[in-house]
Amino acid sequence: LALQILAALGLKEEQTLVTLPELGHLGPADTLLGLAKSLEADKVNSGNIVVLASSAAGFSWAALTLQWF
Repeated sequence: LALQILAALGLKEEQTLVTLPELGHLGPADTLLGLAKSLEADKVNSGNIVVLASSAAGFSWAALTLQWF
């Protein structure tokens, strides 16, 4: 499913980071951890547009788009 979503958005798997299999669901910390791990892996560079997205049980979800400087 994740690969289908990426394809629909025109993204490649290496442009994303998924921490769920490794760390599980961390609640509100998911998106900030993902940003920190992406920075450590040099996946985010100055001028990049970054989308932080998270979902939880039920129908709750959140997303934030920002430009990194």
